[in-house]
Amino acid sequence: MANLADLSNELLLIIVSYLTTGDDIDIQALFNLCRTSQRLLAIARPALYTCVRIAEPASDPLRSLEIFLRTLLERPDLTKATRELAVINDLGIPYEWPALQHDPYVMDLSFLISGHPNEIEPELCYRPLAMEVLSRLPNLQHLQVTAEIEPPYSLLQHMHQLQADSSILSKLKMFHL
Repeated sequence: MANLADLSNELLLIIVSYLTTGDDIDIQALFNLCRTSQRLLAIARPALYTCVRIAEPASDPLRSLEIFLRTLLERPDLTKATRELAVINDLGIPYEWPALQHDPYVMDLSFLISGHPNEIEPELCYRPLAMEVLSRLPNLQHLQVTAEIEPPYSLLQHMHQLQADSSILSKLKMFHL
């Protein structure tokens, strides 16, 4: 009986391509493939990053966005894979920036962005993190932003400034706010 591991990489890539819908079931299937073996990890991980949904957990509202940004900083090859991004900030939880100075994860992320140890970007909160993520996704085509924390005008203004600075978001075809 044939086994999934017996298939060629080309056939596995074709199979994985059918799971890049962004549907929760397909995302779970890709995640499970990534955990199966090193070979399947190398094939399925780029597909896992084609459609990304970042929602803020109530326990730590910035954590999902921080983890995704850290992945983009440490694995720049995955930045090219992301075609769709949904950023959901619907809890309306305000962030206290002085408290972030005591968060080692945020301090480490700030170092990866700025290159200065033991310094935090003063506004390394939701909007700046989201803008940093967007600036690192050259092939982004679909963007959905759900935000309760800031007025939509503020997010649009910062996205416009980001676009004006370079060709970032140049491939964007669809934007939902």
